[in-house]
Amino acid sequence: MPADRLTAVQREWRRSRVLAAATALAVAVVIGAGCSGGSGGLGTSGSSSSTSPARAGSTAGSTPVTDGSTTTQRSSTSTTPVDAGDHGPDYFTSPSKNIGCYLDAAQVRCDVGDKTWTAPPPDTPCPLDYGHGVLMEAGKAPVFSCAGDTTLGGPDVLAYGQTAQRGHLVCASTEGGMTCSDLTSGHSFTVARESYALH
Repeated sequence: MPADRLTAVQREWRRSRVLAAATALAVAVVIGAGCSGGSGGLGTSGSSSSTSPARAGSTAGSTPVTDGSTTTQRSSTSTTPVDAGDHGPDYFTSPSKNIGCYLDAAQVRCDVGDKTWTAPPPDTPCPLDYGHGVLMEAGKAPVFSCAGDTTLGGPDVLAYGQTAQRGHLVCASTEGGMTCSDLTSGHSFTVARESYALH
């Protein structure tokens, strides 16, 4: 398809994949150069509690990409595994404060405050708030969150172009949204005000 015919969602999806690949490469280079450790004094700031989320109709090997009116399927790709890392904040917001995430080595969850999209219905009933964000446990595909709390309002800001990593989970902040990836399994998700994508 000619580049001028790509939809905004397709361009954003491609940009998020390039950013995820660049992040993985940067992490691999830093680790390969013998750099380690985090940015001094970062510890865990309490656990964000959530219940097991309901799966949201995403099947392995396919990726729904939605802009609120159109959904397309994309094949998922895996990334080359890299060593675990520990840098950047673990409880943070985007510079716009519209996206908030909590990240540890076991899982990452990002909620979106003001969004124009709606999550598809859950496969199983959710007794709490459903679809305000995405949860990805290490080694598993991302799902829409079913939780009674929020990850909005974190104390730190992850600036555009910056990353945060715990274990094999890494998040990258861009003007187009927040992309979080599992560098071992290749799963990832992107959330933004206008769109989301689960890989």
